[in-house]
Amino acid sequence: MYIHYDKNGYISIPDILKCGQPFIFVTGGRGTGKTYGALKYVLQSGRRFMWMRRTQGETDMINKPEFQPFKVLNEDFDRNIQPHPISKGSAAFIDEDADGDPLGYTCALSTIANMRGFDASDVELLIYDEFIPERHKSSMKAEGDALLNAYETLNRNRELQGRPPMQLLALSNSNNLDNAIFNDLGLVDIAEQMETLEKDEWIDEERGLAIFFLNRSPVSSKKGKTALYKFAAGSSYNEMALSNQFNDFREHRSVKRNLNEYVPIAQVGELCIYRHKSNHRYYGTRKKSGVFRNIYTNSDKDQLAFVRAYPLLYDLYLRRKIDFSDYASEILFRRLY
Repeated sequence: MYIHYDKNGYISIPDILKCGQPFIFVTGGRGTGKTYGALKYVLQSGRRFMWMRRTQGETDMINKPEFQPFKVLNEDFDRNIQPHPISKGSAAFIDEDADGDPLGYTCALSTIANMRGFDASDVELLIYDEFIPERHKSSMKAEGDALLNAYETLNRNRELQGRPPMQLLALSNSNNLDNAIFNDLGLVDIAEQMETLEKDEWIDEERGLAIFFLNRSPVSSKKGKTALYKFAAGSSYNEMALSNQFNDFREHRSVKRNLNEYVPIAQVGELCIYRHKSNHRYYGTRKKSGVFRNIYTNSDKDQLAFVRAYPLLYDLYLRRKIDFSDYASEILFRRLY
């Protein structure tokens, strides 16, 4: 077990990192100590880091002294760490009362591809803060690919040189299980299993992957008694912020059906759509059975052709006439329309 909380009830980031996996994803309720704990860790460990946010706008904010993430730690540890611009859209965190060497840097996922000639060979830890955006924020196309490209940009060939890989520590609230990173990197099935089995930790050493859900945070229990959470009692916001529940997943129900009772209708990418032989219900799954006359690829053109060929399927979905074998299949369907 790698999930531990300190005496004040906040998550211990050093214990999380002890799992040793290169790719680590942590979701938890608001105020559980994820961001503060990560900053405290790099401050005390001396590991040089890259602090990444999704958009350049978000990164521009933390590049300003008024909004930079070390403000509270400066007070708590009597330090004077401030952001200093080093290139367009990027800054270095420097302790102005110390030797002046950068403790770490900032970048944005959306623009890191534009950082040419940046030497990140000293960066040991990539911290991606708020990797699951709040539901009202816009999406980014191919976000999972963008994250992998960002990792490649920073990690380069250090493993070929006999050095350990850079660690990715991705932090977020549990806004949506249906998020770009989980979808694009094939993590939805794992997250669904963790939610269904009420597992807090998932380690895949072969893949170099670790996922942690902070479902039992002592801080979340305490926050439930504060003014905001009393006011929002019973809301989906409380379930996300306090209980670490993915609100979108609460509405999903996976069902297993005998495909012998169904007729193949169409396949689009991985998703297969079937119609029941007698009751006219539909079923979506990534399991293929039988012969499909209509097969579409994952290209934008083919996906549009599928939607135009089967416009009534989404109406049936809204009327709960389509069942799904798992949440990943339902997500694939929703993203078509």
